[in-house]
Amino acid sequence: MNEIYNRLFLSTVFLLVLGSNVQATPFGPSTGDLYESCRATDAINAAYCIGYLKAYRDWYQVAADQLVDSQRQYCEPSSIDYRDFQRVLVDYFKTHPKVLDEPRLLGVTEALHNTWPCPDFNLRTIQTLLPILGYETGEPTGLLTGSTRAAIEAYQKDFNLDKGLSSEKLLTHILDALRSKKILLKQN
Repeated sequence: MNEIYNRLFLSTVFLLVLGSNVQATPFGPSTGDLYESCRATDAINAAYCIGYLKAYRDWYQVAADQLVDSQRQYCEPSSIDYRDFQRVLVDYFKTHPKVLDEPRLLGVTEALHNTWPCPDFNLRTIQTLLPILGYETGEPTGLLTGSTRAAIEAYQKDFNLDKGLSSEKLLTHILDALRSKKILLKQN
């Protein structure tokens, strides 16, 4: 266990200190600095970029092990390598320039959160239950797809619900609707 905490400490120090030779914001180097390094073609910038991404990934994996699934900021695919990780960030930063002025740690987390969102387990349950009430959601993935959004909006309209309802409150309403219709659900 000490090894894990040592690794977390060193990764955190690396994330905070890395890049002290570049212009720093109050929270450390900006995402724009990382973007420039990651899109450069020379070996020094490429190594700098990959080194930061490795440290970030190590830090996040150790931190994420302490979180429940609903608290995770992103869920990266299992087959991703550092070059893919780098491409994802460069593409995100290129299409979302507002993030370039943010501190590096926030910019990377935002990019990964929007690229690889974690499934919402309440949403997955909603996607499973709404079809029982006649609202087709598509495959229950836990991700908000167009068909799921349309089904939720139709359900909210039919029951005069606020569109800003959290997935937890929406799930409670759906379960109440199922109970009122005396629809019994099998529990596994």
